[in-house]
Amino acid sequence: MQNKKLPFAVIVLAAGEGKRMESKLSKVLHRIAGKPMIVRTIEILKRVNPYEIIIVANPQNLVAIKKEIPQDVKYTIQKSPLGTADAASCGLKLVDKNMLTVAVMYGDDSAFYRPETILEVFKHHQDSDATLTFVTVKKDDPTDFGRIVRKDGKVVSIVEEKDTSAVQKKINEVNASLYFFDKRWLLQNLTKIKPSPVTSELYITDLIAIATGDNQKVETFPLGDENEWQSVNTKEELLAVNLNFQKRIHIMGIAGAGAAAIAGIAKATGFEVTGCDLNPKSPYTQNLKIKIRSGHNPSHIEDIGMLVISPAVLKFNPKNQELKYAKEVQIPILTWQEFQGKYLQKDKFVICVAGAYGKSTTTTMIAKTLTDLGKDPTCEIGATVLEWQQNFRVGKSNYYVCEAGPIKNLSVKLKKMVLS
Repeated sequence: MQNKKLPFAVIVLAAGEGKRMESKLSKVLHRIAGKPMIVRTIEILKRVNPYEIIIVANPQNLVAIKKEIPQDVKYTIQKSPLGTADAASCGLKLVDKNMLTVAVMYGDDSAFYRPETILEVFKHHQDSDATLTFVTVKKDDPTDFGRIVRKDGKVVSIVEEKDTSAVQKKINEVNASLYFFDKRWLLQNLTKIKPSPVTSELYITDLIAIATGDNQKVETFPLGDENEWQSVNTKEELLAVNLNFQKRIHIMGIAGAGAAAIAGIAKATGFEVTGCDLNPKSPYTQNLKIKIRSGHNPSHIEDIGMLVISPAVLKFNPKNQELKYAKEVQIPILTWQEFQGKYLQKDKFVICVAGAYGKSTTTTMIAKTLTDLGKDPTCEIGATVLEWQQNFRVGKSNYYVCEAGPIKNLSVKLKKMVLS
């Protein structure tokens, strides 16, 4: 993503034991969509391209992490589990003396960050001339997370879940575990942190209170998408993030009518959608508000859970580099018709219109009839419907109306339509 190395170092905390995972495997080595969490974190950072990456491991997981990430990073060990501040201190010893800025992040919970977001946080930190900048996110259920305490809108401190009062537990703005520090200030203040009276650990989050108490400039960066930061502390949470990762889809050949409609429906039903096309400008994509790249490149699919393609790719460009990369790293590949049948039409009453001519007109007529009858269908149509100003609609009912190509491409069983 960045050709030139950026002027900051990143310390990745990977020494935590992760006892709640109830596993002999180190927490950061548990897998999301086939890759260890820490591998995904490092891959994201390499696309950001900081000056250096330092991984803080523990004596038990160092060898295993090195096996997964053998090159282009520095390693150090936190000998005893004394907390995140102690781990950061271990990593800080390896930071290049010329670096003025240091980022600290976790090797597990950071696997969903977008490289673009990390770059934005770094730029915000630089432009604001802050001593400390950290990322926050609002959660419907903030349980287990460090709460952001504010006074008159300004951040005062982060209080870890174990130390929160009854009032603080109600705060839904939480710490998303990505920090940027002025290195000199960090060196001078890590030693001021006192052990938690509850756990005896040294929390890196205590630096926020130290900075605000010393009238240093502290900036927060609110995440626009709460799904970019997902905590993984239990097997149940690991399962949940794996399911969420599958919802990151990339549609290759998105500018076509069918693929564009599927993109719009998928986005509206909870999927995180990106796309690409040799000619991305299309009347079907102009109102989707989806990131669409020109051409095909493996970099488009480095952090997705599923590749959705136009059948034309398989027919006319089977050696496509995106397709090849997806196969190499075992990203699931579905045609958009298969994706529609498996995910969007699941548990739906599907009305599918096939044939050589007149499909769009017939499909629109059925969709219009159902809509006028108050059936509120979801619809995928091969042409723009003037009333909708697009070629799809998302309804709340069980009806799903779609346009199909040749019979061999149908991915759902046809059902008899009953109107009442």
